[in-house]
Amino acid sequence: MITLTDHDTASERMDSDPWTRHRRGSRESPTAKNLNVSLEWVLRNALENSELVDIDYSVLGGTPRIRGTRIPVYTILEAIEHHGDLNGALRAYPQLSIAQVKDAVLFAASVLECSVDGD
Repeated sequence: MITLTDHDTASERMDSDPWTRHRRGSRESPTAKNLNVSLEWVLRNALENSELVDIDYSVLGGTPRIRGTRIPVYTILEAIEHHGDLNGALRAYPQLSIAQVKDAVLFAASVLECSVDGD
């Protein structure tokens, strides 16, 4: 069982928590990110940089996929992880081109690196 010691207070834990550390009352750190954005906004932003990925709510429930296929972006990423390189994804999905595989990776990176600063 984990218990609090005399030296471990709730405020010390908040100071070490990167998700709450930037908030102090109504003051915010100038480097704090606004993480109050919708997933839909993030996905639409990522789609602007991607020519070969599509989201259609009538296909795979809106899961991001390679345009014109039913191959989700996440399965391409799993194939790359499993095989260790982009060519592994091509072996797993021979109907795809290297451009489609690269675009899936670019889309995923755009989602993860999406600027939420409003710039």
